[in-house]
This record gives sequence, structure tokens and C-alpha cells, in this order.
Amino acid sequence: MRQIDEAGDAQTLRRQERREFHSYVWGIGLAVLLTLVPFALVYWAGVSRLALLIVIGTFAVMQIVIHFRFFLHIGFRQKREDLQLLLFSALLLLIMVTGTLWIMASLARRMNPPLREFSETRAQQNPQAANLGSAVDKSVRLTRVDAIFPATVTASSV
Repeated sequence: MRQIDEAGDAQTLRRQERREFHSYVWGIGLAVLLTLVPFALVYWAGVSRLALLIVIGTFAVMQIVIHFRFFLHIGFRQKREDLQLLLFSALLLLIMVTGTLWIMASLARRMNPPLREFSETRAQQNPQAANLGSAVDKSVRLTRVDAIFPATVTASSV
């Protein structure tokens, strides 16, 4: 009798393993599909920018749901442990996104000074260029490369 139970348990275990394997295959297939579609839309640019951003955001949320369901095996019926996992994951994502946006905004502000400040700085560095008139002034306003490489724009090159 015990051998029958062990054989039944082995079959049940194989069925569960097969079901889990199929879950992973479906998950990776859907994840790849949900990744390739936005890339294809961006590459061929067949939609407006706003529609593209909406599609990318929607596919990103769907990707999160797919990962939770197929890889983390978190169903839609909430357990306390699952809720704690989701909240902690959301907190980590919030910290990473906020930190990334903060750093990128800071870098953008440092790399791109305001145009008025840029023109005044250039005039202080090269007084001859400031006296040449509006042609040099326009070239200084049009390019920001000079803020990074100050020696590239001179009175003789304009």
C-alpha cells in the first residue's frame, strides 16, 4: 500500500514540476513579447509620441504583473507575506526611480547652464569676442559646446 502512495506522490510531484516548467515557459514568452513590442514601435516610429509613451507604460505594468505571476508565483489572492513583498518592492523601486531622476536632473542642470549666464561667462573669458558684435554673440548663444571646451570658439573662428 505504501508503494502505491509513493508512486502516486511521484506522479503528483512530476505533474507539479511540469506545471511549474510550463509556467516559466509562458512567463518568459510573454516577457519577451512584452519587451519586443515597445522596442519595435520605437524603432519603426509608427505612432505619435504620446501614444508611444502610453503603450510603453502599459506594457511595463503588464510586464510587472507577468513577473509577479509567472516567476515569483504571487497570485491575485493576497496573503500577508505577499503584501509585504509587494510593498517592499514598491519602496525599492520608488527609491531607485527617485534617485535616478534626482541625479539626472542635477547633471542636466550642471551640464547646461542658462544662456544668459553662459554668454556673460564667455564674454568674461574672452573680452575680444565680446567686442566683435552680434555675430559672435549669436554663435555663443547657439552653441553650448563652448561651456565644456572654452577654447574652441574664438574671435578668429567666427
